[in-house]
Order: sequence, then C-alpha cells, then structure tokens
Amino acid sequence: NMSGCKAIDIYFNENNIFVGVINNNTFSLYKYSTNLTSSSNPTMTFNSTYFENSYLMTISDANAYIVYKTGGTNDKFTTELATLNLSSASLTFGQTFKVNAKVIDFFEFDKKDYLITSTDEILYLQSLSDNTWTDIKISTEGDIKNSNYPIFEITDITFFNNKIYVSDSHFKSIQAVEISVEPTLNLKSNEIVLASSGFSKGRFKNPNNVYIQGKTLYVSDTDNNRIQIIENNNCHIIDDLSANSRPKCLQTDTKNNLYFVTNNTDGSVLNKYTILQNEYQKTNSYSLVDSTALGSIASLCITNSDVIYLLDITNNSIVYLNENNLVKLKNLDSLDITLDENSQIEYVIGLDKLVIKSQETITII
Repeated sequence: NMSGCKAIDIYFNENNIFVGVINNNTFSLYKYSTNLTSSSNPTMTFNSTYFENSYLMTISDANAYIVYKTGGTNDKFTTELATLNLSSASLTFGQTFKVNAKVIDFFEFDKKDYLITSTDEILYLQSLSDNTWTDIKISTEGDIKNSNYPIFEITDITFFNNKIYVSDSHFKSIQAVEISVEPTLNLKSNEIVLASSGFSKGRFKNPNNVYIQGKTLYVSDTDNNRIQIIENNNCHIIDDLSANSRPKCLQTDTKNNLYFVTNNTDGSVLNKYTILQNEYQKTNSYSLVDSTALGSIASLCITNSDVIYLLDITNNSIVYLNENNLVKLKNLDSLDITLDENSQIEYVIGLDKLVIKSQETITII
C-alpha cells in the first residue's frame, strides 16, 4: 500500500537491488537479488516524526539521505537533511539543506561520496567526506553559439562517467555537466545531450517518432512541420512541407528512400523522398486508396522487400503500396480489430510476418 508514500529511491550494487520507501512516518528498506528474488522483506524499518515532512530521498550502500521540509510556503520552503545509517539503524538530523531543493541523488566519484541536488536552474554538488559544496548556475538565457543551453526546471539528475546528467521539463532537454576535482571541486559548464521545445536545428516540437538506421537518426519533428536527419553531429532538415502537415510515421527502405506520412485537407499523404545530389528530395506522394482518400494513419512499416504497409484508422484497414498505387489489403472489422492512434504495425524480420498491436490485441499476419 503506497497511498502514504513520501519518497522512494532505488539503488544498485554488483549483487543486489535496494528499494527505500518512506511511507507515512516509516522508512522501509527492501533488498532483492539481481534476479528480483528475496527471502524476507523489508530487511529493516525505522520510524521518525521527521519523515512526516520528507519528500526527497537517495540511498547508498551505507546510508539513506532524506530531505524534509522545515518551514516556508509552497513557493519557497526551507529544508534539512537527515542521514539514516542502514547498518546501525541510527538517525542524525538537523543539517541545513538547500531552500526549494527539487531533486537529490547519491554517487561515488574519485573514491569519494557525493550528493547532488538542485533548486531550479542551480545545480549543487556536496562532498560527504568534508562537507564542501560547489554549484553551477545554468543560465536561463543559454548560449547556442557555444552549445550552452538553458536549464530552468530541473526534474531529475543522474551520474555517469564523471558527468551529471540533468533533465529539464521546461526546455524539454537533457544536458550533461562535467565534474572536476582539480585544483578544487567544481562543475564545468553544461553541454546539450538532447533538446526539444525549439525551432533551431537539433531542437524539436512534439516529435512523433525517431527512426535509427546505422548511425543516422531520422526524427519526425511534427509540430515544426519538418523532418530532421542527424548524422555525425550534423543536422539536415527537410522543410519543404506545407503548413500543418504534421509529419509522422517515418521510416526508410533498403535503398535509403525515406517514407513518412503528412496531413492534407482530405486525410493523409504518404510521401517518398529520395537522395538526389546528396540530399533528400521529394519524388512521389500517394493520397488515394483505389479512389478513396487515405485516412488518418496510426503506423507504418517496411518489409525486407521494400513493401510499405500502413494502418488506416479512418477506414479501419491495412493499406500497402503496390508499385505506384495504394491498395487496401484487408478491412480489420472482420478480425474484430478496431484501430486507434496508438495502434502499431511492425514487420518481423526472418519470420516474414506482420504484427498489429491495437488496444489489448496482438494480431499476426
């Protein structure tokens, strides 16, 4: 029963998975082997009235670090940090923590233990060995020329290979901040890893799907009405689409022809782009199934023999491209299948079969 859950964290070491949960005023530690088996859980519990106001927690092999509110309002509140020793089941508390702390995480770096936390655009790093702090304020303006992008609303942080990775819900981005210990502990300026919510190259607005072929990423940048092709840190854009075309369902065939679906006034259009003079150019489009307008498309797949199949929601049918014409393969009413926008069609390599996933049904053809 997690109805009273205040905070939760999951920690991995080489042999075990630990789950720490604060439910109401009780901290509970659950331990599992890597195959998710356990003989007795929870392995320990600890009660404290301080947990009543807790809201953040991170655990390590030795301790659980718990942040609890001590005063203020929802917009600006003060916090303290409690440390629960997991072997002795002893609690130390009262260490002043950051005002408006949003997230917290624990990691080991250079054989020392650290805590990371944040308050909006400021990222803080604390050494647990000597209780020293360092921080970096990541500008809300950003500097696109130098590949520094704004962070405004930090929602999660994690650590890997001496870098702190930060997710930002406001600018829809993931960024990396490098840690340095020479000559003193400090955080270096951030670099973009993935970003969204923008019109410049490498930024997206409500992307519908990503298709990966080798080292090339194809992105349906739906609300920007374009396709972005990212390869070797270079970004190429197909932006000759009409307004409100909202491209989606993107994939390439074995000849590197690019297919994707766009909207038109009557329904949908299947577009074909071919590499001509080292860039993708439009070579064909298909909007009629026999004499009927192609309806709203949920999904697209391409077989090893370069046959294109589409799921037509409007007409509840499977459609395929036969040379230069769209043809209805099957109406799905007879199979008791009702397509919606979340339906998918996939081609199973080797088995030469189509798999349709729709609502609670999986159909193999």
